[in-house]
Amino acid sequence: MKYYKGLIPLERKFMGWEKDEDGKEKRIFHGHYSMVQWVRGWEPDNPCIKDDIKWIKNEPFNAQLTIVDYIKGRSAVNFLLEDLSNGQKYYMTLKEMFNLIADITTGIFNNKDWIYAKKGSNYSIIPYKSV
Repeated sequence: MKYYKGLIPLERKFMGWEKDEDGKEKRIFHGHYSMVQWVRGWEPDNPCIKDDIKWIKNEPFNAQLTIVDYIKGRSAVNFLLEDLSNGQKYYMTLKEMFNLIADITTGIFNNKDWIYAKKGSNYSIIPYKSV
């Protein structure tokens, strides 16, 4: 899988509703943004972007990851990974996981540098190797 050169959507987790000082209901979100596994028709230039979506430039990042779960979709299996330093969550495809099994020691990936990838409308991460 190749690096994705476009913008990456990140999403804040919806936590529920509360009323503001005028009595109007407003959505409450978790404070930090997390990786989106798949796109729901969002576009960065869409004027109707929700306030829970942020688009970022795809740049390499450093994270110490461990596997916490897997997710089975309609046509794919993805692994849910967690950064041990801050709890941030990321997704990795089954195929990429098979390529990296030898790089796992005591449940933690030896690789520390990652970048986002995209296949179809699905986002995941892959190891980043400087060129």
